[in-house]
Amino acid sequence: MPVGPANPDTRLMVSDILSKFVSDYAWSEYTDEPFDELRRKVVDKYGPHSVDSRTLRGELKHREDVEMREQHRFLYLERIEDKRILPLVTLQSSHEWVHFRIYALLTTLDEESELRSIAIRFETDEGNNQSGNPIGSHDFCHAQLCNQINNSIKDVAPMWIPDSQLAIPLDAENQIGLVLCMLTSLYGGRHVRGRFNQGVDRNLLLHLNEVRALHKL
Repeated sequence: MPVGPANPDTRLMVSDILSKFVSDYAWSEYTDEPFDELRRKVVDKYGPHSVDSRTLRGELKHREDVEMREQHRFLYLERIEDKRILPLVTLQSSHEWVHFRIYALLTTLDEESELRSIAIRFETDEGNNQSGNPIGSHDFCHAQLCNQINNSIKDVAPMWIPDSQLAIPLDAENQIGLVLCMLTSLYGGRHVRGRFNQGVDRNLLLHLNEVRALHKL
């Protein structure tokens, strides 16, 4: 079933879910040198503008579409401790979120303290070219490696890595499911579900249970 437009409730739920993982400028949490050095090198190389949870909620609430990618604005998500990865995420949508993309930039330092990055985008159904849709032929929610996020973050991966195929199908049927799949890919199902164990909105609980990696945890 094609993904439909996102209503205000859907957009706010996306904001609330992401906010559980946003660091919100809390650089004081980066107390160990490797992560502090990683953050500095990310800023020096890519110069992303950080977005906090309050700003994100306001923008998603009042705008039909989100253009963070074009504006070079990113959410700094909490670090992945065991792999020493700092993820940055930006959002882009069109047609009232029918076409919705999450770009994840995963950054780390190698053994010589050189910055290494890889980019992945998570996308809703792009339609089918046979029906005249110019967007693409991936008719399901999916994830893809990508070489470029915007004009400031490009050539992230080796040029031989394809950014159209492979397209990895995701267990998502809408924008909320796409966000949950993205977070589960980064942190694992148990960690993600643990953030919503108490005081979960009934509608959010339904979405959590629609993702097989989350509903039995």
